[in-house]
Amino acid sequence: MFGILFIILIFGYIWLILKIASKATTLIKLIVYLIAFALPVLYPFAYKHTGAYKEFEALCAASTRTQILKSIKTDIFQTSYWESGYKALHEKSYSSFAYKRYDDYRFNIYTPTDSYKTNECKVACEKYFSKACSTQCLTLSKYTNEAPFLEYKSYYDGKILPSNFISETHKSIERLGNDEIGVIAEKSDYRYYPYGNGFAKILGAASGSAPSINCKEYSQFNYYEITPPIK
Repeated sequence: MFGILFIILIFGYIWLILKIASKATTLIKLIVYLIAFALPVLYPFAYKHTGAYKEFEALCAASTRTQILKSIKTDIFQTSYWESGYKALHEKSYSSFAYKRYDDYRFNIYTPTDSYKTNECKVACEKYFSKACSTQCLTLSKYTNEAPFLEYKSYYDGKILPSNFISETHKSIERLGNDEIGVIAEKSDYRYYPYGNGFAKILGAASGSAPSINCKEYSQFNYYEITPPIK
């Protein structure tokens, strides 16, 4: 549907130019054709000189895109990545780490054994979820949903800012458990729509979405700062 509308728009543009040129003098025709050629060539890049784009760049460059509202010290580092759990033990001095399983959304708690600091374990644990590491170098505790872990709260409402060319997406982290304290960290990402987010949707063809640009870098949470080790 959107692709058809886009094609109709192109043919409509060509028809309009020919219609105007057909009733003009040779000099006017030359000017019309020049403008008709230059407009579609230059227009896609004109947004870089607009105030909305400068606002978008300023939002992307802002140091406040990621904010840690409160740090919570803990002995157990929570992660969904084995490598981060290994780094938490090997470099950050946590006593154990909670590895979240995506198949049942629960946590395995891994704690180093006495042989964890041996060269054999170092080699085994540097590998992605090595069986030798998880069985010989780490002690696996029972699954638990009771520990005060963190929870992500994402808001993908794509709130459009007043300029109508920029949308904002929020993500936050909340503390769970009996001592719940609400949001402890939050971040924002931005999307810029060079031609607006209304009629320009026909340029997105079948996707139905207007062309857009994300910040060059997505905002990132530093979980080692959000939940630093107690030691």
